[in-house]
Amino acid sequence: MAHSSFKSLSFALFTSALLTLSSCGEGLPGSVSNVDTSNISAELLDLTATYEGKTYNYVGLMSFFSCAADKSVLPPIKMLATDSRNALEKAFAGGNLSNARSALQAQAKRANPDAPIPDPGLAACPLRTVDEIGTMPGGDSSDSTSEALRVEIENGTKTGGTTAYPKAEARGAGTQVMMFSGGDAGGQATITLPELKGSYQVQLHWLNTGDSPAMAIKGAGLDVTLPDATTENTGAELTLRDLGTHTLNTSAGDTMTFTVLGDTTGQGNAWIGLDYISFTAR
Repeated sequence: MAHSSFKSLSFALFTSALLTLSSCGEGLPGSVSNVDTSNISAELLDLTATYEGKTYNYVGLMSFFSCAADKSVLPPIKMLATDSRNALEKAFAGGNLSNARSALQAQAKRANPDAPIPDPGLAACPLRTVDEIGTMPGGDSSDSTSEALRVEIENGTKTGGTTAYPKAEARGAGTQVMMFSGGDAGGQATITLPELKGSYQVQLHWLNTGDSPAMAIKGAGLDVTLPDATTENTGAELTLRDLGTHTLNTSAGDTMTFTVLGDTTGQGNAWIGLDYISFTAR
């Protein structure tokens, strides 16, 4: 079944399903399943695939397959949708750009059969293009809240500091974060941002400990200073810190810089770890 397409399923299956169907079309037409993009990088979420002149992304396809897996009244269709959803989710969760692109192209074709089977359960599962859902994850107008757009800091450009810091290390349950030595005043990490226009809640997944210094965050219309560890100490545990809601107006490729402040050498446990920064449209 994994290599089938919707068009290969017989009309007899549809007829059989109707005989056992007690109700169909649950939910309002046009509703979609929520798609969790919290563990997927912005680079992967920017990927698109075009099939029969229409362009789709991960959010649009996952919304459709998740809904179809839940709403379909035909067991083969339900199985196919579940397989498609799992294959797409696995490819993107792996973080490999090439694998994710291939999976996106394959599932875009699978979601567009030449002769769709009339499944009443799929009436509540629209297949939306990138233009229809917007370019931002969670941009579907049927959702009451937006998904956060996450930018991984470990992929940023590292400058300044000593020869040891900043760098990427495995800290906090194995999560790769940017590490800053406590005494490395001026050490920086610079990340490239996507287009951000409008009001966004900004949150930072970070950690600090011991006598860690303060840190400045600038870019995208944001100018925030996180206090040193005497005021705010996460105890070396990754914590999501709310940086507030800000009006941003950036073009794709604009940058944001994280800078270690202070002018004294910290002790051995004076470091700051940065995992990712997220932007949620408001």
